Amino acid sequence: MKKILILVAMFALYCVCASATIVTYNTAGAFSCTNVAGSVAGCGTNQITFGNISGSDAVLMSYRSIMSSTVDASGIGSDTPLGFVDLSCVAGGFGCSTRVAPAALGLTITVNQTSPVGSGSIPSGAITGSISGIMANASIAWTLPATTLVGSGATKQKYEVLNSPLHLNPASTNNCLGCSVNGSYLPTPTGDTSIQGHVMDVTNGGSVPEPETYVLMGAGLIALGLYRRQRLA
Repeated sequence: MKKILILVAMFALYCVCASATIVTYNTAGAFSCTNVAGSVAGCGTNQITFGNISGSDAVLMSYRSIMSSTVDASGIGSDTPLGFVDLSCVAGGFGCSTRVAPAALGLTITVNQTSPVGSGSIPSGAITGSISGIMANASIAWTLPATTLVGSGATKQKYEVLNSPLHLNPASTNNCLGCSVNGSYLPTPTGDTSIQGHVMDVTNGGSVPEPETYVLMGAGLIALGLYRRQRLA
């Protein structure tokens, strides 16, 4: 009898734990702007340059993707990065002159979830301000809530940007040694800024457990209680 009670408790509690929503995702990003010969290039991709491009006195702005991350989205969800914005001088070092961000510059982040399968895009964040090798008075501002729903059918996960506005670090911060984008190392030094996000399962209203979960948890606790009483008897 004691063995049966232990098995019932273990099975019930295992089923409760197994109800967690584990997601695996990656991200991609693209800058929206208008290419201008000699001064702005790369619009529509994850790397843009602006400034005196022909003279190599230009700023390089890169979006660095999350290649693959696995997190627990159940309950209240988990904080997790949604990518990185990196600032460098095209020629390396930090001597590039102060440049104003191109007009109507924005960043759109796409979340590709591989398990469970789904994808969605967070609305574009507006990038404004000025940047040089040693100074970045620039930021990205998303209209809150900056979210996207990812999933298929009734199963949905919500991804959200947390740090808006996000102030960008200049190249002189030098906190991105060995970072690469599109298979190439970024110039040294590079200033890296993390885009902090949050993912939460919003299936059936989100973090509220279904009745079956309470039943299983109760069965497990009752079985453990009966087992304890028999041991004390």
